[in-house]
Amino acid sequence: MQILKTDLYRFPMTEEIEHFLDTILAKINAERQNDSLSSIKLDELYGILPCTTAERHGRKTENKHFQDCIEKWNLSEILILKNDWDKMTAEIWKQDGKYFCLGLELYGKEWESSVRTESEITASAGKIYPFAVRRLALLSSAFGNTPLRQLGIRRYVHDLLVPLADQERYFYLELFLTLFNLELSEDELQNQDLFLKRAKIHFQSIVGQRAKCGVLPEFSRVAEIAAVRGSDRLFSAIYAPINMIWGFLANRKIMKPQGMEPQGKFCFYEYYDARGNVSLGEIFPVGEKDKSTLKIMHDRDCYMQVFPNYQTALLFRNTANQMLEKWRHK
Repeated sequence: MQILKTDLYRFPMTEEIEHFLDTILAKINAERQNDSLSSIKLDELYGILPCTTAERHGRKTENKHFQDCIEKWNLSEILILKNDWDKMTAEIWKQDGKYFCLGLELYGKEWESSVRTESEITASAGKIYPFAVRRLALLSSAFGNTPLRQLGIRRYVHDLLVPLADQERYFYLELFLTLFNLELSEDELQNQDLFLKRAKIHFQSIVGQRAKCGVLPEFSRVAEIAAVRGSDRLFSAIYAPINMIWGFLANRKIMKPQGMEPQGKFCFYEYYDARGNVSLGEIFPVGEKDKSTLKIMHDRDCYMQVFPNYQTALLFRNTANQMLEKWRHK
């Protein structure tokens, strides 16, 4: 039956998601011996993202439910993706090279039509679509994210996530992957506050989305509004990591291809909070007229050190980092 073409065209996957799913199936097909069930594990981002398990169900699958769906709707296959991140399970149908998400478990909720009639499939797909597309986009982008492939950035994110409880870690992971996918504009490269404003919009969106999924549907809008309005304190608590992400993104934008050394003046921030803690920001470019300066903030002081070139900034930051490590281990 062609309901997927005629009724579900309003819920398409993006090209990036389709490429991601095609790649997963290609890896599974390289391993499988028949048309039943084959599975693989994707763990390229170990230490940050929990392992993703991908299962392919073909026409000869032993799962009666999937076999009936494949035959009734003339599917080429069904792909199941599972990840401990927010306890995600996604049921993805494939027909004529197109993908449609018809089952989703996420945030402790389940969206699925138990009786597979045409009207219920369309209704189910509409409810699932915004959640499925967002999560699959984040998942696909994580595996191709350039900053997260760099050992230093990966270690930084890992060290932030490890001590957190599950729900808090899942929230941070969604926020970090969202921000790492952003491209800095030229204005944001020169003015960090502009990036922080955009980061806060994404932050509030994630807070609201999670809040509305944690309550009954009739209370979801109220929960979303209340969570967003009360989120300023949490945003202030993760101000330093978001600043670091801006530094990582700035480095990616200004570094030239083939590893050539960037030109111009560079700096990094030293953060001092009221409890005596000191942390270092990433190196990023500044204008020729910028000078070292001290910024007094509501919850910390920030000293910006400006250097004539990238190598000098790198040398001084490495030295400062070594001094801090020795001080912390006294």
